[in-house]
Amino acid sequence: TGVAMADVSVSGRVEQGFQDTDGVTTGWAGYTDNQIHFNASEDLGNGMTAFSSLSLKNGGELNEKVGLKGSFGTIVAGRMEDFTEGKLAATQSTMGTNKGELGGNATRVDATEHALAYVSPSINGLTVGVAGIAATTEGDNFDATDVMVAYSNGPLTLMAARESMGATTATALGTDKETDSFSVQYGMGDLSVAALLVGRTSSAGVESDDTMVRLDYKMGANKITLQHANDDSANNDINIVELSHSFSKRTAVYVGASDGDTDATSTAYAGIQHTF
Repeated sequence: TGVAMADVSVSGRVEQGFQDTDGVTTGWAGYTDNQIHFNASEDLGNGMTAFSSLSLKNGGELNEKVGLKGSFGTIVAGRMEDFTEGKLAATQSTMGTNKGELGGNATRVDATEHALAYVSPSINGLTVGVAGIAATTEGDNFDATDVMVAYSNGPLTLMAARESMGATTATALGTDKETDSFSVQYGMGDLSVAALLVGRTSSAGVESDDTMVRLDYKMGANKITLQHANDDSANNDINIVELSHSFSKRTAVYVGASDGDTDATSTAYAGIQHTF
């Protein structure tokens, strides 16, 4: 069976930024995006590994998961991001507090959710993930489900996900009843593009579509990001331009600006980030 060995690591990020939002009389305000992660793994032999992770974000949001992985794929349980948030919406995340994620369509179902997920091994670039999400109080077997299909081939990555919530738990877990997401990413040397379409049906039966497109271009240690987002659910268009400079693989500074149809989404920001 081989020799069981454990491996533990600590990683994280410390970030401090400042932003000035139109319509806010207080001027520049500070924000942080700090995280610390404790990861452990153990070789169980026969090609199987046990793993666990504890993460704390900004002193409050907790991720905790434990699982097994091997030739059969990965099984994981705990508090964690769903596929819609952790995989698809992440393709549009920028620095600063705006993050490029709009309309609340791609946020996790509930801060205290407990999930059980399975991710298949990659077969010719194709991966499938299935997750069930349960609230802290008893209700349906799974208050929400999330299914993802991903395909990756060289510079091209395609992902699609559907997240559904039961009508009886929509109030407790969020206003969305069903969210469909489709993402495409393509890289060409120093240039990469990504697009995300999010369509949802609320618990009241109201349909809305959000479209987000971003372009990243690297110039040595510098990177410029351009992003456009049409937030149909809030009837708001947002354009973002951001410039970042990496002193190393772990330290970067950035400046950016977002211009939206509302004052609350028109912001200038700057910050510094260090990972370890």
